[in-house]
Amino acid sequence: MGFMLLLLCHFIFFGLAFHCIVVCTGVSRLRMR
Repeated sequence: MGFMLLLLCHFIFFGLAFHCIVVCTGVSRLRMR
């Protein structure tokens, strides 16, 4: 149970980090145009 919760938090953290990187790159590309 604890291991599954840890794995879930791990995926959520990486998902948020990846989302932030994608948004930052998208905004920078829009500003460059």
